[in-house]
Amino acid sequence: MNDPEAFTNISVFVRIRPLLPHDIQQDSYSLAAVQHPRTVHFTHPTLRWAGARFSTKTYESDGAFDELDDSKSVYQTTGLATSLEQCIAVPGKELYVLAYGQTGTGKTYTTTYIEGISHPIIICVQEI
Repeated sequence: MNDPEAFTNISVFVRIRPLLPHDIQQDSYSLAAVQHPRTVHFTHPTLRWAGARFSTKTYESDGAFDELDDSKSVYQTTGLATSLEQCIAVPGKELYVLAYGQTGTGKTYTTTYIEGISHPIIICVQEI
């Protein structure tokens, strides 16, 4: 499976959720920063014998959203509605949506927006 064409239908989007009230009360802060439209920078502390330092790793994705992006813009930018329509229109076509992350990182925060949409396709999928 070393064919690069085999992976052209896979899209990866990253969303950094807003800090929750209890995060703010504890003076927590985000170690992730989005550089629109596709770049995410993760900063993490590193310990070396010379002392503590911060290191940043940068990743590219198909789209990146920060804490200021609302769920509607995430839904529209990712093209989920269009993908669902295409999936239903073409017999045998499949669509998978994977929300991945550790507990408390915003998977439910992002996906619950879809439940409130009154798009006919979303209603159909929810009924199934």
